[in-house]
Amino acid sequence: MADQIKENIEYKIHQINSNNGSLMLDRKLQEICSLRGTQDIATQYENKTYVYNTIMKIVNVNDIFLHITIYTEDFVPENGNLLLSLNRARHLDWFINGINNKQLQWLYSDGELFATQKYYGLLDGNAYGLIYYRLNYNSMFSFSNALPGYCIEILDKDNRLIYKNTDNDSIIEPFLASGYEVMDNGSLSVDRNEYLIMSRQLGNTGWKLYYYVPVRLMNYQPQSFFITTFTVASICIITLFLIVGLFTKTFVNRIKSLHQKMIEVEEGNLNVEMSSGYKDEIGQLTNQCGNMLRNVNELQQINYQSMLTQKDAEFKALQAQINPHFLHNILSTISWKAIQIDAEDIYFMTKRLSDFYRTAINQGENVISVRDEIENTISYIELQLLIHSNSFEVEYSIDERIYNYEMLNLILQPIIENAIGHGIEKILKGKGLLRFSAELYNGKLRFNIYDNGPGMNAETFWNALRQETNRYGMRNVQDRIKLYYGNDYGLSLSGETNEGATVMVTLPLNARAPIKS
Repeated sequence: MADQIKENIEYKIHQINSNNGSLMLDRKLQEICSLRGTQDIATQYENKTYVYNTIMKIVNVNDIFLHITIYTEDFVPENGNLLLSLNRARHLDWFINGINNKQLQWLYSDGELFATQKYYGLLDGNAYGLIYYRLNYNSMFSFSNALPGYCIEILDKDNRLIYKNTDNDSIIEPFLASGYEVMDNGSLSVDRNEYLIMSRQLGNTGWKLYYYVPVRLMNYQPQSFFITTFTVASICIITLFLIVGLFTKTFVNRIKSLHQKMIEVEEGNLNVEMSSGYKDEIGQLTNQCGNMLRNVNELQQINYQSMLTQKDAEFKALQAQINPHFLHNILSTISWKAIQIDAEDIYFMTKRLSDFYRTAINQGENVISVRDEIENTISYIELQLLIHSNSFEVEYSIDERIYNYEMLNLILQPIIENAIGHGIEKILKGKGLLRFSAELYNGKLRFNIYDNGPGMNAETFWNALRQETNRYGMRNVQDRIKLYYGNDYGLSLSGETNEGATVMVTLPLNARAPIKS
C-alpha cells in the first residue's frame, strides 16, 4: 500500500519535472527574458502574449499548478504576475536557496506548497532568473487508497511535517526529532503503543513517506472475517488481473508507445515516426503529434535555408566591398610609388593586388583549395607590408600536405586584417611581428595567426564573435564556419593581455562546404 501511495505522488512529481523541463528548454521564452532596450508596441504585445499562452497552457492543463511566475532581470518588461523583476523576490526566504541551486527546490511553508527553479539555459548555461511554481496542496496529496485505521505522514528533508491524513498528533516528527531513525519496514513503539510502519523516499524532492498502523488493529479481526475478506480479495485480485491484462493489450501499450516517442522528442529526436490506424482518442492524439512533428521539421528546414541565404548574402556583400579603406590605401601607395620609385615596385604591388582579388572573389564560389587560400593570404600580407613600409616582420610555417584539401573561401584574410589593425598597429615600442602557420593537427586543418601586439582577453574575443563590433569580419568568419561545418569547428584564442595574441582557425579535413553559391 505504501508503494501505491508513493507511485501516486511520484507521478505528480514527474508531471511537475516534465513541465519545468519544457519551460527551461523554451528558446523563445529565453529570448524574451534576455531582451535589452525598448521594444515597439507590436513586439511587446507579441512577447506578452507568448509568455501568457506558454504559462497558462501549463496551469490550465495540469491541476497540480496553481500559479507560475518567472522572475528575471530589471530590464525585461513585467507581464502581470507571470513575468516579474527579480527585485520583487530578493527579500523572500526561499530566494537565496532557489537562485543558487540548479536543481528544482521543493518547499512547504505556512500551509503553502511550492517549488523554485534557477532559470538558466540548459544548452548555453546563460542565467535568466528564477521560476516559481505554487502547487495545489490538495491535488498533490489526494489519494484514497489508504486503509481504515492506517496513518500517512509526509516529512521534508529537515523532518518537518508536510502532510498527515488524520487529526491526531504526529508520532513520526517528534520521534525523528529525538534523533531516532525509522527503517523502511519495521515496527515502532511510542507511548506504549506498537505500530507497524513502512517508509519510502519520494523522488528527488527530499520528502519521505511514512505509512503506519497500530498493531492492536491488526490483531482485532476475527477469523471468520479474515477468511471472508481473503476470499473476496482473492476473487477481486484475479478479476483485476484479467481486466488489467486485457486493458494493457488494447490500451496501455499504445499509451506507453506514445509516451516513449514523446520522450525521444523531448530529448531532441524530431525524426520520430508517429502514426496510428486507430480512430479513437489515442489514435487521433498520435496522428496529431505526428503532424506537429512534420510541421516542426519543415519549419526548421525553412529556417535553416533562410540562415544559409542570409549568411551567403553577407559573405557576398563582404566580397563586394572587402574593405574600401584598404583599397584606398593601396591605390594611394601605388600613386606615391609611381613618383618615388621605379615601375618594378608598382608592378609588384599591382600584381599582388590582382592576385588577391582574383582568389578572394573565386568566380563566385564559396569553396577554394587550401593552396589558393594561403596564396591569397600571403598576397594580402605583402600588400600590408608595403602599406606599412615594412614596419613589421612576417614569419611563415606551412605544412605542404594541407595543399591537397579544400576549405571555405576568404576565411584567413579578415583575421590577418584584425591582427594588423588591432595588434601590430597598437605597438608603441619595438617592431611588430606577424607569424602565420598552417598544419595538420589531430586529424584537422589548423591555421594559427599570431601578432605581438597588446593582445586581448577572452571576453573581448568572444564579444567580437557574438556582437556587432569593429571586428565584424571575424564574427562573419565564425558564423560561416559554424553554419557550414558545425559547432566543433571555428575560431579560438590563445594568449593573454600584453603578451600578444594567437587566433586559431580549426576546420575539418577534406572540408567541403555542403552548399555552394
